[in-house]
Amino acid sequence: GRSQGITYGLTLSGSAADLVTFCDSDVLLRGTSLATVMHSWARLLSSSKGSAETYQLSQPVKRIATFISHNWSVPRHEKFIAMAVHFNLGIAAAMTFVAMAAIVLLHVASSTPVVMVAWSNYPRGILCKLLFSPIFLCSLVSCREVGYLLGFKEPTVFLDKTCIHQTDTKLQQQGIEKLGAFLRHSESMLVLYTEVYLGRLWTIYEVAAFVVLHDVKGMTLL
Repeated sequence: GRSQGITYGLTLSGSAADLVTFCDSDVLLRGTSLATVMHSWARLLSSSKGSAETYQLSQPVKRIATFISHNWSVPRHEKFIAMAVHFNLGIAAAMTFVAMAAIVLLHVASSTPVVMVAWSNYPRGILCKLLFSPIFLCSLVSCREVGYLLGFKEPTVFLDKTCIHQTDTKLQQQGIEKLGAFLRHSESMLVLYTEVYLGRLWTIYEVAAFVVLHDVKGMTLL
């Protein structure tokens, strides 16, 4: 999404094919690690202001796993929660299952605390009930942070602030003109939808371009 701080005065020229291919400008095709985008509760999403340093958070790539489409006017925490659910839910569920299985095994080995309850003749384990929610929630919001700190290989995503130069006007213009090409090289699209989403020209363009270039099943709205 494009609003607040990022100015896109764009005049397109050339054929439609030029807009969805990089041709001799493959160096413009860049992606950012998902862990980088979600680092520190998605600190990158706190402001639309970019720099040469934020551009260096992306690298040249061949394909992009997910194109993130959003509006900068939406609070950072809302977008972080939506991305955590979309990208981390499966990991959080798996980590919680493993933790619960380990607790059950420890319980079988009589190595966990138990309590007696009035309606049962047998002691009951309490760790699963106490730890299920904390483990799940911590995994949901923090698993990418662990990947960031340990340098794990993460999916590559498109974020306008890091993948399009925000201070070099020539590179910025070239990147804007190739939004369709970014979308063509993206395997999926995540739309962080709010009431202002369809009120912005650029987010409408992104959705329309993706639908033209890909099966709509590759788009997720949150």
